[in-house]
Amino acid sequence: MSARRARSGHDSRRRVLGQNFLASSALAARLVRDAAVTRSDVVVEIGAGTGILTAELARRAGRVHAIELDPVWAARLRERLAGCRTVEVIEGAAGGEDRSVCRSRGPSFDV
Repeated sequence: MSARRARSGHDSRRRVLGQNFLASSALAARLVRDAAVTRSDVVVEIGAGTGILTAELARRAGRVHAIELDPVWAARLRERLAGCRTVEVIEGAAGGEDRSVCRSRGPSFDV
């Protein structure tokens, strides 16, 4: 993969993963506000992607577990949210037959 493709995230593997990204931070803020997320909430975000929603969740939730399958986006999330102590970026799958990500960390979650 070329360096340009790696930066942009546009390669065939990402298309195969069916990734779509939230592009509006205003929409992310509205979604989190409408969900009434508070500091007492622990949020599991599956498919965190660019982190636009993750960053907004981090402003309101007590803890955010951001799960991202794509290693390129997981690395970008870690970089983007490096200073945020309430967010844990987890690289891996959250569903299907291998639910190890959901079982391996903290409390159990119904997915």
